[in-house]
Amino acid sequence: VIAKIKECVKKNISLKKEDKEGLIVGLAGGVFRIIHPGHIYFLQKAKDYCDVLVVVVARDELAEKKGLFPPQHERAKMLMALECVDVVVEGKKEENHLFNIINPDVVILGYDQNLPKSVLNIFNPNRTKIVQCPAYHPQFFKTSCIMKKIEDDRMDCAIKHIEVILPEG
Repeated sequence: VIAKIKECVKKNISLKKEDKEGLIVGLAGGVFRIIHPGHIYFLQKAKDYCDVLVVVVARDELAEKKGLFPPQHERAKMLMALECVDVVVEGKKEENHLFNIINPDVVILGYDQNLPKSVLNIFNPNRTKIVQCPAYHPQFFKTSCIMKKIEDDRMDCAIKHIEVILPEG
């Protein structure tokens, strides 16, 4: 099934029900600028809802809006290293395009995610179930909070460094 999903994505053809061999295909996605325990929890929970977990990693254009990030292909490599992830697909500009190709049985959203409007327009609740995962300590494990902490620590370090090299008086 994994090879068939990859083939369908590569050839831009929809995965058929018979191609799934009776397995439940799940779809999750995100930017994944840095992989942290909140992401691991989300992806492990997502895997609980399906036999084959396909993860869409956001395009660089979307990631750029959120600040510094590794390129899409590097973020995809990090995700493929996770045992709970079966297939990683690089996101496209048309969000509904991959939804139509993968034809998931279940879409798993993070606690702070919504289904994109372009997908909602074609969504069929009789064919696909939507699940929202609970948060995992978002006060500690939310990318924006982690990035802010890194930036604050970097600024503190720079200030301390300046104090050390500036002459007194």
